[in-house]
Amino acid sequence: MGKEDIIRERKVLNKIERLEQVSEFFNLDENPNVLRFLSSEFEEINPSAEIKDNYDILRYITIVNNLNNHVELNKQKIIESVLSEDVVNSFEDLKEVSRLKEVFPDEYVKNENVNKSSIDRLIESVVVDAYDNLSYDPKRSDLEEFSEELSFIEEEFNFYTKIYRDKIEEKFTGLDETKEEETKSIKSISSPNYESNNDDEILINIFSSLKHKN
Repeated sequence: MGKEDIIRERKVLNKIERLEQVSEFFNLDENPNVLRFLSSEFEEINPSAEIKDNYDILRYITIVNNLNNHVELNKQKIIESVLSEDVVNSFEDLKEVSRLKEVFPDEYVKNENVNKSSIDRLIESVVVDAYDNLSYDPKRSDLEEFSEELSFIEEEFNFYTKIYRDKIEEKFTGLDETKEEETKSIKSISSPNYESNNDDEILINIFSSLKHKN
């Protein structure tokens, strides 16, 4: 493979990735032209269309954070555009979005209060999808991980999780009962063998004693 082929095979950065690199590489205080360019390009980003995963969310928020001290941003619009069903599809997405609380603390809390019902619906859809994706016979580690995610959204978004905690507790109970049944089954299988071995020893002893008498 030639050098040109290697270059062609390299991943092409999307717009959010490119702008994040610009915002991290340049000192925006010392490069006003770069700042104007970055600000202009950022305004054209459509999060609903251009954010594809939690890594894009992280990059987007990095750009926001780097611009925040230099230009006037529409903070409410940014929060609402990211904390939306078009962008958030997983617990990982929710974790990245929650970083906005550090960038715009006042606006973030205000948005939570004003749009509490819509945010709850968004989180509900994420939780339902994650619960449905648990296998019919999940491992204990899967249930523990899901339980940890519930703790996060309960603390970060003040989301009511008892319904799902009860569901997970039922699955934990099911695992314990299955393990107990398997243990009983193993004991019941091994127990006759033990008795059989004892019977064999008794017969051998009887036979030996008869030989000695003769």
